[in-house]
Amino acid sequence: MISFKKILIASLLLVAQFSFSQDSKFSIDANFPISMGDNFFGDYNGIVDVGMKYRIKEISNINLGISVNGSYFKKKAERYMPEYPGHFQDPYDATEFNNFNILPRVFAEMKIASLPKFRPFLGVGYSFLMFNNSSSGYMSGNSISLNGLNANGGVYYLLTEIIFAQIQYDYIKLFDEFEYAPSKDTNISMIKFGLGIML
Repeated sequence: MISFKKILIASLLLVAQFSFSQDSKFSIDANFPISMGDNFFGDYNGIVDVGMKYRIKEISNINLGISVNGSYFKKKAERYMPEYPGHFQDPYDATEFNNFNILPRVFAEMKIASLPKFRPFLGVGYSFLMFNNSSSGYMSGNSISLNGLNANGGVYYLLTEIIFAQIQYDYIKLFDEFEYAPSKDTNISMIKFGLGIML
């Protein structure tokens, strides 16, 4: 019977073999997202963003591929209760709003001969945003989904052969309006800082 230790060593050697390949097609990254803009989404606090890229084809010095990012944001709000003495916020009516967004896209990544460790990239795609809340108050249980277009741009820097640091910007134009997003607020911006690994 093969021991767990042998399986672990073999798995690590296999991962290392792919990880140190110069022709890495896959990469994964983890980021800290920050919402931007003077609109309804600017009040949300970024928790985590994870992404994956697959490089399908290289043309000259440009990699073409597909990518997807998933992010989690949240914010806490309290309903204004003017009927209470002192006009305080009722702590039992506090609502936590959660946002999950999925951003699939196609992208182009450039290799610059004079700056081999820098890789700028641009992407376009779709956006799926899901909002819900959890509360002990009157707003409990509401949820809504919105869709839109997504434009993405950024750059990553190779710290080692397989590990990179990156910064990227996402712009989302929502198709829909809803109670918390009037027409003037359907533009969403976020910036993300993170680390990734080539596989």
